[in-house]
Amino acid sequence: MDRIRVLVADSSPIYAFGLAQLLSEDGRIEVFNHVYSGRHVIDMMGQVRPEIVLIDSGLINHDGAKVLEMLQELHPEVKVIVLTNPENAKSILDKAVNAGAKGILPKNIKPKELIKSVIETAKFGASVHPTMLPQILEKLMTGHQEKPEVSVQLSVREREVIELVAAGRVNRDIAETLCISENTVKSHLRRISSKLKISSRIELARYVMLNRL
Repeated sequence: MDRIRVLVADSSPIYAFGLAQLLSEDGRIEVFNHVYSGRHVIDMMGQVRPEIVLIDSGLINHDGAKVLEMLQELHPEVKVIVLTNPENAKSILDKAVNAGAKGILPKNIKPKELIKSVIETAKFGASVHPTMLPQILEKLMTGHQEKPEVSVQLSVREREVIELVAAGRVNRDIAETLCISENTVKSHLRRISSKLKISSRIELARYVMLNRL
């Protein structure tokens, strides 16, 4: 099976090297290089052709936002994941999303969760860490007086599941809270996604907020 090609970009050479080493330990991922500025990201694109660019939010505050826009224009097939401090998530969200980022993860993410997110982004096109959902949603909803969406009939259990999703709970925690298996949680999420015609945890959480569930 082809490995997922990743380019790491961080203003700290030590942190970039550490991320590259961590990801390289998983046999499904191949890190081609690690760079320290947005300009270097563009310079490397023609050489390494990554599927994923993992970029530090600090670069976005400098030249990174422009770099992401250039990536979106020149290499739309490349998926960008932004790593940020959780307390900075709201301030970086607009720049990251508007510039085409497909994932937003906290810098204190556990190694296994980072690897999982990289693989999910490569496979499904996007990844947002559950713990960041409340902050991201608060930013998305600020200043928007949207009407509730068309109501869809959900079971009591399905409502419980998506309320916990909106609170930033991961599947394992949801399973423990509701005293069901993690596979059952996943089955509920698939049915909910089908009913609501949405596919991401952010969209599920947004539905909860708009409909005041």
